[in-house]
Amino acid sequence: MAALPPRASVVIPAHDEAATIGDLLRVLTSGEPGELEVVVACNGCTDRTAEVAVGYPGVRVVEVPVASKIAALAAGDDAATAFPRVYLDADVSVSLHDLRSVVAALEGGEVAAAPLPVVDTAGCGPAVKAYFAVFTRLGYVRRHALGAGFYAVSEAGRRRFGAFPDVVADDGFVYGLFTDQERHNPPGATFVVRPPRTVTALWRRQVRIAYGNLQLAARGRSLVSPAPGWSGVVRERPWLVGAAFVYLAVNGTALLRARSLLRSGAAGAWNRDETSRVALAAQGSER
Repeated sequence: MAALPPRASVVIPAHDEAATIGDLLRVLTSGEPGELEVVVACNGCTDRTAEVAVGYPGVRVVEVPVASKIAALAAGDDAATAFPRVYLDADVSVSLHDLRSVVAALEGGEVAAAPLPVVDTAGCGPAVKAYFAVFTRLGYVRRHALGAGFYAVSEAGRRRFGAFPDVVADDGFVYGLFTDQERHNPPGATFVVRPPRTVTALWRRQVRIAYGNLQLAARGRSLVSPAPGWSGVVRERPWLVGAAFVYLAVNGTALLRARSLLRSGAAGAWNRDETSRVALAAQGSER
């Protein structure tokens, strides 16, 4: 009897994620045999990421010589064969149940879907916790979410674009292709994001995000997020006014830096936060 085709393909771009990717792959391979086609696109890896990934049943590894998330997404997409198509960052956590909820929504006619992000600030400094006290209440996070390390599309949704453009904010690019009504969040489905642990690492992350958004704006793809914004959050919860100052200071100075980098053309290097990965690796070693 011929094996059934996979229910969905999962593409995971991974750069030196040997210490963290195992937790995600353990979940993805815990369902029915062959239920998910999992493609790990190792890009510019100098560690054992590929070796760890192929140790999980059915996981396919493709390797890209340069450290480029966009190149990894392209290679992973070329290798994947099934729809719906799920794109995951290697350091997020999601249950198989919630992943299946997303796949079911896309099988049922939705064109773009994702669980709602839950930000795990355990171990973060007070300024980082203040920042995310505002961020997690933004309309962008509370509804019509798509991104932050997890987005998925149907075959029709994937036809909205061709190759992934050479931009930093791949999730922002995909987010902007769909209306609020098209970005579906299955009720109750969540995934966990671990933010930078220090305010310095958070600021660097926000510089990268601001730079990516400026790239998209230059391509005529400015993002419009649903309300509330930060001011609406403060109106709803006045006690967060101090946290809003932190939020504005981090984002404001990061935007200035991103604009300077864009003008100088000096922001070509890909970077990522290491502080959250150290914490995630430590959690994994305790299990």
